[in-house]
Amino acid sequence: MPARVFRFLLLASMLSVAACNESEPGPPRGEVEPGGSSGSSGSSGSNENPPKCAPDAPRHHAFLKSGPCADIAGRDGTWVASSLFPDAPKDIVETACTYRWTTSSGALADTSVLESADFDHLTKSVAETTSCDEPVLKTGSLSPLPQNPDGTSAPTGVTGCDVCGRVSGGHVFVILPADKLNLRTVVVTTNAGKFLSFEMTSLDAKTQIFSAELPPAPDGAKYNEGRISLLEKAF
Repeated sequence: MPARVFRFLLLASMLSVAACNESEPGPPRGEVEPGGSSGSSGSSGSNENPPKCAPDAPRHHAFLKSGPCADIAGRDGTWVASSLFPDAPKDIVETACTYRWTTSSGALADTSVLESADFDHLTKSVAETTSCDEPVLKTGSLSPLPQNPDGTSAPTGVTGCDVCGRVSGGHVFVILPADKLNLRTVVVTTNAGKFLSFEMTSLDAKTQIFSAELPPAPDGAKYNEGRISLLEKAF
């Protein structure tokens, strides 16, 4: 084949390859094909501002009038809800809730939206943490206290709360106010009209949320379920 013809065919082949490459452009500058890498060390947008749980945005615990637990939207963030006693009977699972503030913008916790909600009981958590971990639940023991002679009148105490605890399924479930962690006397009633008092034991002084199993009610009676009273000291 003459050299001139060979050079002509080689040039035509090179022009054809160049035209094919131009017809299938790569991704624009700065963009990445699926599965590829731009060579940048930056993270994806979904991980740039992860939700935060900080000491200035502590958890809050609550007993609802009715459930179930649900997230509550606030200014530039959300109070994410979960059950405080996930292994409890259904009525406690749905009405004893814990809330943690989450925000991607670093906004301050909007506590006003919680305070305006229709809770039976709401309190700030005394456990300050920078993590989003679930609260640690503790189990106490109940020691019987002396009763009134006929057991038909409620004991009295220096300080009390009638929305901080509930009975369900033979157990008591308690959420103490952040400023009243010394309410350790539990007062329950039976369907026989009796008041029974117990001292919560085996818990440290800073324990705020806990549960305990009730002993069998006397005389074959049953415990009334629902709200119970908690006292600082019973007489």
